[in-house]
Amino acid sequence: MIEIIKLYRLAGVKYTTKCSGLIHCEDCEHSEESNCYNKYYTPFTAEKQIELFKMFCNRYLEVSQFLKGNGDLCFGIKATVGDFAVGFNKDFAECLADFVNCLWQDLTKEERNKVRKILK
Repeated sequence: MIEIIKLYRLAGVKYTTKCSGLIHCEDCEHSEESNCYNKYYTPFTAEKQIELFKMFCNRYLEVSQFLKGNGDLCFGIKATVGDFAVGFNKDFAECLADFVNCLWQDLTKEERNKVRKILK
């Protein structure tokens, strides 16, 4: 979850606030300093993950296929830019967020805006 939150912050996506229900709220119009609020980003849905994957797949990822000894078709994905490794001991969403975080400084303004739009 840490990499996903980092991605939202890098992209400049604003969080929403919701009443946690820990304090009685009549109209939930407290200031941000109130203990009543928790910060929530929009969910990092499968649709968002697919859009990000498609965005970076052609430019930054090399997809290969090969046959295993038993005849099963397998796929491999590796980054074609940078000298970094991502995704160890993480689920797919965290791996993808980690990958985009590592690339962030190398993205064009247009690419950053597209990431921001996808995440909103």
